[in-house]
Amino acid sequence: MKKLISHTLITLVFIFIGLGKSMGQEINDLKTAKMVALAEGKLMILDFGASWCGPCKKMERELWSKEAFKSFYDRFVLVKIDVDEQRSMAKRFGASALPTVLITTPNEDILYQKVGFEKVNDYLQIFSKFPKDNSKLNQKLLRVISKESAPGFLSIGKELGALAMQISDPNIRNGYIQQSDEYLDKSEKLDDAGNLSDMILFFKSKNKILKSSRKKSIKMLKRLKKNGAFEGKPDYYNFLYALLYKRNDQQTVFQEYYASIESDNFKKELDSFVLKR
Repeated sequence: MKKLISHTLITLVFIFIGLGKSMGQEINDLKTAKMVALAEGKLMILDFGASWCGPCKKMERELWSKEAFKSFYDRFVLVKIDVDEQRSMAKRFGASALPTVLITTPNEDILYQKVGFEKVNDYLQIFSKFPKDNSKLNQKLLRVISKESAPGFLSIGKELGALAMQISDPNIRNGYIQQSDEYLDKSEKLDDAGNLSDMILFFKSKNKILKSSRKKSIKMLKRLKKNGAFEGKPDYYNFLYALLYKRNDQQTVFQEYYASIESDNFKKELDSFVLKR
């Protein structure tokens, strides 16, 4: 299991929040970057480069130093990592080709990866597709740092899945879904009594619908019903079917299931779902 952020960092985060100060958005120290990202509700961009790397120098001139990128400081903290000076970190993140750019949570959960640099707009378009506000996610990460728990991991998996609903780019969305599934797996391992089994299964099923074909999703939902999953919880099925049909742009059937949902929170989440255009 990935080691969560240290207790020392937690203390620093709360001090930082209390001060209400910004420390800037380009940082060379990963630990400090985590603190800033956690406190300000942001993700991290890890830029792996080297002084001898031509494309890295070009990226610095044409991307990182430009105002077009700095306009994304409201959602990202940029971390510059020299692979010659920090070889172990490069190895840990699998940055073997340069430049490598990773977008991660403050807990180092990799949401997106891109290698190489050709066009500035390629990167700017990617950055623009990430959610602007990750404060809820970071708050949930902070809560499970001091004590790992099944409910805590479940809340993070749930939030990552909710953010995935707001992302139109399938590659970026799949990064959130993958990390959501990993946290749901962690929750399942700690849920010895099975008290969270229905909720874990529900969020995993939602993730599968977001990344699977219509045929596979329908097959999964039929299997769940046959096995008696979500007994006495019709909203779970109505939400999953509504999501399936909205994802496939079948508005008439979607509206039928949507109208059957009683939970306002479920309806709000479906309203937030962004179709690929």
